[in-house]
Amino acid sequence: MAITRTPLIDDDGSGTTGTILNNAWQTGLYNAIDAALGLPARIGYTPVWGSTGGGPTLGNGIIDGWYRVFGTRCEGQFRLILGSTSSAPAGVFTFSLPVPPSATATNMLLCGVAMLTDASAGDFSGTARFLSATQMMVNHGDTVSTGVGNTTPFVWTPSDALRVSFWYEI
Repeated sequence: MAITRTPLIDDDGSGTTGTILNNAWQTGLYNAIDAALGLPARIGYTPVWGSTGGGPTLGNGIIDGWYRVFGTRCEGQFRLILGSTSSAPAGVFTFSLPVPPSATATNMLLCGVAMLTDASAGDFSGTARFLSATQMMVNHGDTVSTGVGNTTPFVWTPSDALRVSFWYEI
């Protein structure tokens, strides 16, 4: 099955064709590839961002993602990018799950991988793990006890980002 190729378009206002691909265009491309492979469509997903130390403020930041379910498996991705009016409270960041995991999955704890980007210093790796049957958290480094929060692994400021890929049994 052939995939219809869409020409790159200027969507950042710079007047240069193909400078930035917007999320809608990218999602359309991925859905076309998935359909060609026979995979279920991706479903939009906006995780609820919380913290063990209080409620964060997204402000003009971005949090979005997708997930899909096939059989007894859920997989997906989301991103959090802080804006100039975002605030990250004390405590460990938490994120809602799109669908509840099985009891077996929550006993395994690990549910994904993460990349944390400090806009001024670079990238850090992390792991996503279940906090409960409705939430996940992200750890960084080599221990499961170091949860990502407002000062861990760096002080979160505008343009800092967290990207998580997850997969688990439902």
